[in-house]
Amino acid sequence: MIGALAAASATAGLTYAWASKWFTIGPTVQATLLLAGMAASGLVIALSSSVTVAIIGYAALGVCVAPINTVRQRALMSDVPSNRMVEAFSTMNSLYGMAYAATGIMVGILAPSWLIATGSFTAIAGILFASVLIGQKRPVAVPAAPAPQPQDA
Repeated sequence: MIGALAAASATAGLTYAWASKWFTIGPTVQATLLLAGMAASGLVIALSSSVTVAIIGYAALGVCVAPINTVRQRALMSDVPSNRMVEAFSTMNSLYGMAYAATGIMVGILAPSWLIATGSFTAIAGILFASVLIGQKRPVAVPAAPAPQPQDA
């Protein structure tokens, strides 16, 4: 199952890298669609009654993984001034790690029915939040002033 997810993710990542230059929709819409795909595939996995259906669900999930990572990286690069990139990427990756850790804790302590409810709620909340952002104007990043140059004495 993990092989299906990994193969689909690698294939989708390469395809996204090749085809994204022709996309006419913005990153927020792309992220919203990819989150919806992840939520739907998670539901397929959770409700699957056979290994074949679960593998299809994992492959569908994999199709969304690499592209959504690319969308979030590009969105961050376009919104953050160049002198703040290190902090922005560190914060984003730390939050991503905490989310994975929280997911692991939830899988360990929650009953399967609660996992489905919790996962569905967070996916729907994320999609609704992203859809609210679609209509908003993004703030313009102001580049930092150049560092003062030393004077020749």
